[in-house]
Amino acid sequence: MKYKIAKIKNTIKLLLITSIVNIVFFSCENDIKQINTITKRIEFPNQTAKNLTVLRSDSGMIIARIHADEIKVYSDVKEPYTVFPKGLKVETFKKFPKIESSIYAEYAIYYDKKKLWIARYNVKAQNSKGEKLNTEELFWDEKNKKIYSNKFSKITTQDGVLYGKKGFTADQNFTKWKLINTNGTVNIKDE
Repeated sequence: MKYKIAKIKNTIKLLLITSIVNIVFFSCENDIKQINTITKRIEFPNQTAKNLTVLRSDSGMIIARIHADEIKVYSDVKEPYTVFPKGLKVETFKKFPKIESSIYAEYAIYYDKKKLWIARYNVKAQNSKGEKLNTEELFWDEKNKKIYSNKFSKITTQDGVLYGKKGFTADQNFTKWKLINTNGTVNIKDE
């Protein structure tokens, strides 16, 4: 009887050891995505703010106003950036308080080193001529002073509505623009 119990215990031990060896050596897979997820450094913002309005000036003149419901600044990372998770509104001025152009988006991110803004979701812009832009993504390259998109874009003017199936390019004030792969309707006045 003792022999049978000892044999059963040894069999159970052998099964347990075999199971553990299988789990440790054979179920481990070097899945790079899983390893990166485990070892990925979690980034936290250095600064946060809610309901913030920032005025930007040049030579004592206000040239821009930025309003955001929430801002998160990540400055202790390799590529510093600022996130506007609840969107933002940017207005530019030639002579304050007369607005030269405006941009609104439901989400935005700004990369400090690249001087690049990316606005997403329900992006709207308007220039001093009353021309309006609608798109889902917009890039604002501060270094080269231009805005552009590769996404479907709609520009409404006094003369009609034009569509850029593959986006548009414009100066940063949205006063000179060009649609890419264009179609639309233009109203022509009789004289």
